[in-house]
Amino acid sequence: MNTDYHLWEIADLLRYSTQLSISKSVAVLQK
Repeated sequence: MNTDYHLWEIADLLRYSTQLSISKSVAVLQK
């Protein structure tokens, strides 16, 4: 079982989506 790989994949996805939402809210605030 490669659960570590899945955990890293989920962490990367979470980090990516978090950065996306942060940049979106920042862009909205700057308008």
